[in-house]
Amino acid sequence: MTKESKAKLSLARMGHKQSDLAIEKQKAAMRLKPTKTMYKGVRKRGNTWQARIAIDGKELYLGSFDNPIDAAKNFDYHSLRLFDDCYLNFPHYDYLTFEPKYRKTHDDFTKSA
Repeated sequence: MTKESKAKLSLARMGHKQSDLAIEKQKAAMRLKPTKTMYKGVRKRGNTWQARIAIDGKELYLGSFDNPIDAAKNFDYHSLRLFDDCYLNFPHYDYLTFEPKYRKTHDDFTKSA
């Protein structure tokens, strides 16, 4: 029995009918690449974790880190500096005291964009 059919069966037992869109989303989630992480802006490359951020449709490299948490915090730090309303991996973390590994300025973002 596939994961999809197990999910449908468990929903059917609860009296829910899953829409086609929900099924497609579930299938897509099962096909995630192993380089994906649970943190936005972070991906694994070899033995390191890279943080990247998108500015005007272009991706900017923020640095390589030993673990995904440091990379995610670096992503959050730069997101806060660039955007008024942004998604944070760690919304309750105090970024006023955070010291990023690489500090990008606004000029760094506009030059590469």
